[in-house]
Amino acid sequence: MELASHGHNFQSESDTEVFLKAYAQWGTDCLTRVHGMFAFILWDESKKAIFAARDRLGIKPLYYLQDGRRLMMASEIKVFQPYLRQTGNLQLNEKALPYYLTMRCVPTEDTLMGQVKRLRAGCYLWVWESGRRFDEKTYWSLSDHATERSVSEDDALEDLETRLRRAVKRRLVADVPVGCFLSGGIDSSLITLFASEESSSRIHSFSVDFEEAAYSEKKYFEYVAKLAKTEQHVFTLNPRIFLDFLEDWVFFMDDLVSDPSSLPLYFVAREARRNNIKVVLSGEGADELFGGYESYSQVLRLNRYQPIARNLSWAAEFLPASIDRQDLLWRLGSSFPFRGTAYVFGESYRSRFLTGDISLDPWIDSIYAQAQSLTPINRMLYFDLATRVPSDLLIRTDRVTMAASVECRVPFLDHELVEAMLGVPEHLKINNGTGKYLLKRLAGRFLPREMIDRPKMGFSTPLRLWFNNELKPLLETIFLREKRIASLNYTAIAGMLQQHWKGRARHESRIWNLLALELWYRRWIEKS
Repeated sequence: MELASHGHNFQSESDTEVFLKAYAQWGTDCLTRVHGMFAFILWDESKKAIFAARDRLGIKPLYYLQDGRRLMMASEIKVFQPYLRQTGNLQLNEKALPYYLTMRCVPTEDTLMGQVKRLRAGCYLWVWESGRRFDEKTYWSLSDHATERSVSEDDALEDLETRLRRAVKRRLVADVPVGCFLSGGIDSSLITLFASEESSSRIHSFSVDFEEAAYSEKKYFEYVAKLAKTEQHVFTLNPRIFLDFLEDWVFFMDDLVSDPSSLPLYFVAREARRNNIKVVLSGEGADELFGGYESYSQVLRLNRYQPIARNLSWAAEFLPASIDRQDLLWRLGSSFPFRGTAYVFGESYRSRFLTGDISLDPWIDSIYAQAQSLTPINRMLYFDLATRVPSDLLIRTDRVTMAASVECRVPFLDHELVEAMLGVPEHLKINNGTGKYLLKRLAGRFLPREMIDRPKMGFSTPLRLWFNNELKPLLETIFLREKRIASLNYTAIAGMLQQHWKGRARHESRIWNLLALELWYRRWIEKS
């Protein structure tokens, strides 16, 4: 061990002791020497200052609240609620609402809760005892690796397999049993297969199933579980369980992300804990790294029509009820139509639902400016890696797994793998309309074509059906009767609900986005 060679003796096998001795040896440079996920705060007595940091990709959270010369820091937002209420500052952050409604999360350093902020991924800060200095600095940036490299397909494939296997092996190191989340898609399947090969003990895999056959991936995750020789566990989620869990979900999801997959994710994490599995590996991040979402290919097709559409974007206001068509014209008329894969409310009509709306274009342009040298596909992937991954995927994963007392590790977001794959040529990510091309080539070495070529699902939920049936009374109560949030236009929301209920349009993502916000507001802003 490098630290031992410098004369450091260890009294335990704790990560905390390693961090403290690494900091004592190298100071802030210790951050560039550690691997994996972390967020910590330590007091440096010699400097009379707090040193705090977050891992490169933002896998673990760290929040702070600065009120004059008073500073508070925590790994959860809920810690700050009593203080904000006591001081009369507990309020919904209206400036963050346009971001949340558009991207189902707040992809900046702000949060929905008043003055509470996030320490950005790949950053550290110093806070001096006097309280007069507050220095935040970046020690790792995705933009430093936003350069494409020339590499052959075969070399890229070998590099990917080597790095992914190494990332999985690193994350199997634990003093407790390790398992895998297994949806039946190629991402979680590869992680499960590699983990089973590398592990000295039998891997437990955990999957979710639904009573609705159209949403069931049982056929696929059972195949992989048998292939990897895992001990398989399945949790079946239905609308009654979903509805009963909403209150607890809002408590866990204090930094709100309206990703409905977080609910089934909690139940498989709870299933892992019940089987004494305290560490799980997940396939998070693969879609954003390799181009797995249909929206990437869709935007490339849209780009062909931009010259015409820029002269027609004004027509969006005159289209009939189909919001999707309005949004399409608006996006075609914008400078770059990609707004993230979790894009919910487009700017062409978000103002109908929200008073005090603002344009997100300046912020979006600032993200794209960081990756100007990349080709269009890699710029889109960069956008999601810089925004959606730390502020959506990783927050919801951390919240619900930690709520079940399970630590979730994400091999695809190993920083060395991300650095290497970000610069891989775009034709190895989306090739002739096929997303995740390179990853699918790797999967082809282990899985049948039927599994590789099927449509992506992940931990999907049948919200469209549930909103028309079991969850409809809840929607009527919150949006048609109670109407709690002053900045929302409930007349517009009522119209959207009627469109959905009558089958004229599919709005389940938008309805869930608004429902999650309403439930969060009641729990964290209104509730004493």
